Amino acid sequence: MEREETTLQEEQTAENVINQNADGMHSPDTFVASLENDLQNLEAAEREKVQQYIAHMRPIMAGVLIDDLGGNTAGLYNGSAIFVDQGVLMVGHSMDQTIAQTKEVKDHETYHAENDHTASMQIVEDTRGSFVATIGGRQFTEEGLIEGLTVMQTGHEFVSTEYVGFENSLASAIGSAGLDVSDVKEAVNEKKDLTLIDDRTRQEQPAETDYALAG
Repeated sequence: MEREETTLQEEQTAENVINQNADGMHSPDTFVASLENDLQNLEAAEREKVQQYIAHMRPIMAGVLIDDLGGNTAGLYNGSAIFVDQGVLMVGHSMDQTIAQTKEVKDHETYHAENDHTASMQIVEDTRGSFVATIGGRQFTEEGLIEGLTVMQTGHEFVSTEYVGFENSLASAIGSAGLDVSDVKEAVNEKKDLTLIDDRTRQEQPAETDYALAG
């Protein structure tokens, strides 16, 4: 029993060191350097846990910036850089969960970046309001379409209920429309042309339809 209590204390100490260093950080390199600097003040078991955290997180954090994104925002791609909220790096339930969540956030935002999801897309001219496409009888906003596709490709274990809803709606719409996810990826990621998957234009000749740009 005494050893178990000591182990719990070691875990708590290691987590406290990680969380204190994550608070206010903006650079992954600075974050890791700060953690490494604190290793000398830890007992062997505590030091080992922080080193394990660093070993897993260093490659995940490569190429990202850390910031206080506010609200429930875990990650962000703004068209030029990928950000991860500092709170995501802090250990809550467990170190393994923190590492897994950080990876999912990084993968999600990297998918946005690699596929230029901030670019304008071609849509049907008579599209009304905030909707950019109708697929399988369902109307989609740009956020719902892009985030639904991104969650499908990068995971949904740690995303919000709203984003899981985007994923489920898109999956259902793809099935109803007789499409494949590869069709959506081509339209959104590659050609930036939603008329390729919109119910109103998929069967029409391009010359017969007027188009506009979203964004």
